[in-house]
Amino acid sequence: MVTTNNVPAQKAVDHLLHSTRLKKLSLDPLDVINMAGEHLVNTRSWRWLRGANAFLAARGNVDLTDGNWTESTKTFTSAAGTPFADYAFVGGDTLLFSGGAGVILKQIEVASKTSSSAIVLAESLSTSGGDLAGADIAGTLHAPTLELPDDCAHIDSIVGKTSLVNSVGLVDPLVINQLRGQWDREDDTGFYRAAIIFVGTPPRPVLDVHPDFGNNTEDVFRIYYLRTWKRIAQASTTLPIPRYCNGAFMQLCRHFALGWEDEDEEGLEGRLQRWEDGPIFKSAAKQDGRNQRVWGRMTGGSIKRTPTNTYPSALSSQVADPT
Repeated sequence: MVTTNNVPAQKAVDHLLHSTRLKKLSLDPLDVINMAGEHLVNTRSWRWLRGANAFLAARGNVDLTDGNWTESTKTFTSAAGTPFADYAFVGGDTLLFSGGAGVILKQIEVASKTSSSAIVLAESLSTSGGDLAGADIAGTLHAPTLELPDDCAHIDSIVGKTSLVNSVGLVDPLVINQLRGQWDREDDTGFYRAAIIFVGTPPRPVLDVHPDFGNNTEDVFRIYYLRTWKRIAQASTTLPIPRYCNGAFMQLCRHFALGWEDEDEEGLEGRLQRWEDGPIFKSAAKQDGRNQRVWGRMTGGSIKRTPTNTYPSALSSQVADPT
C-alpha cells in the first residue's frame, strides 16, 4: 500500500532555505515547491498517480422571472427571494435571457456570484445601457459544468450513480457543442456525454456535460482518474506524495531554488538532468515500480481472435443430392 509520512510543506521550506544557505528566495518558497512538484509528477508514469476515484455533483439550472439590472456594476439582482442560494459559480456559466422590458434577449456569461440574490455578468443586458428596475427580467442560468477534484489530470472511467443517468460517455468537446445544437430536436433523457474543458483564469479543468441537469444532484457520476500535482497554498499542508519519494522531492526542490537563485554556478536544466540520472530519483522510481506489478489481464486490444468453432457443421451448408 502506498503511504505517506505526513510531511508538511513547511518541512520542505525549512530544508530549502537551510540547504541552499539562502535566508530568502526571490520567489515564494511555496511557489518553488509547487513547481518542483509539478515537475516530479511529469518525470515518469508514477503508479501512485493512478486509480484515484471521486463522486461528482451536478449543478442544476436556475430559472429567473423577477430580475432588476444595475448597469454600473453589471449586476443582475432578484427582486424577491434568493434564487442563487444553492448556486455555485464556475467559469463558463451563462444566463440566457428570455424576457423583460429593455432587455437584450441573448446569452451572457456569468462573471461572479455576489450573494444569494445577485450575480455579476460579463457584459450589459440593457438595450439602453442603463439601469432596469421593472423586476420583470426573465431567463435561465445554465450550469452545465461539474467541478473536478483539484488533482485530476485525466479521467480513465466514468459511470452514472443515480437513476437519472442511463449511460454516460466521454467525448471530444466539439461533440458536446454539436449536441447542444440539437437539444430542442432530440429526446436524449438519461443519456449523457461529457468532456473535459478548461475555464477561468488561470485555466482549470471542469467536466462539461450534456444535457443539463434540472436540479443540484449529489454523486451523479463516479470517476476513476489519473492524479496530477495538487497545488499547495499553505505551509501546513501535507506533501501529496508517497514516502519513498520524499528524498527525491526534497533534492528536487533544492535544485529548483539553486538553479534560479545561483544560475551562474549551474543552470536549472543541467541540475534537473543530473537529478533524474542520480541514485535518489532512481531509487524512488524503482520502489514505485514494485507497487501493483500486475494490473490483470489486458483487454480492449486492437486485434480480436476468431473463436474456435466448436460445431463445424454450423458454418457449412449441406444440400442433399444437388443438381
